Amino acid sequence: MDVPVLVKQLEQQELESPGGVATPEVYAKLMLLYLLQNDLNNARYLWKRIPESVKTANTDLGQIWAVGQKLWQRDYGGVYVHLNHDWSDSIKNEMEELTSVIRQRMFNLVCQAYSSIEADRFASMVGMAVEKAIQAVLAEGWEYNEEVNMILPKAHPWGHLKELTSVLIIENHWGHLKEPTSVLIIEKQLNKMYHFQVNNKSFSLQILCPFLKIKKTFNENQKIVLYR
Repeated sequence: MDVPVLVKQLEQQELESPGGVATPEVYAKLMLLYLLQNDLNNARYLWKRIPESVKTANTDLGQIWAVGQKLWQRDYGGVYVHLNHDWSDSIKNEMEELTSVIRQRMFNLVCQAYSSIEADRFASMVGMAVEKAIQAVLAEGWEYNEEVNMILPKAHPWGHLKELTSVLIIENHWGHLKEPTSVLIIEKQLNKMYHFQVNNKSFSLQILCPFLKIKKTFNENQKIVLYR
């Protein structure tokens, strides 16, 4: 599923709908795709512009936004409560995918942000029973201290590197740069798409490495170097 392409198609459908108001199904799928991208800002703006009559006409739409609200509030336990909904057949598979994506984001978050975490808290963050959560982390090579009921995440390989190349995906190509060019950001969302313009050349980056202060340097060979 090419999420960015589908998002653009649905946004265009909304614009071209009579009176600028799309069907509940279009809004529901667009909201879902925003959450798959972890694009909570656009999800919020979408909810605000949907007419009340449309919101009440589709129970899935309200439930999808409830998931988005809990993500915004970082109420991860509440996220899975709303994900555990009897979804309609038209979006059931996509909601299962969203559940898996959010769970993986939580694994990545804990991996990067915690040296240890209570098993109960971790289980709530990934929407699993404590026993299953412990089994899952052990399968990932993490450790579990039963005496204190603590999970000890295993850091990602790049967590200890001071330099890492080719971690980002370049969507577009541009001409050789005469001088190295740097962009400095602090990224706190997975798979966030950024659009930059350097030396009048446009390009896009998809951040794969979260929670790091990243300096991206573009040299004549168009390599990307990350520094902690």
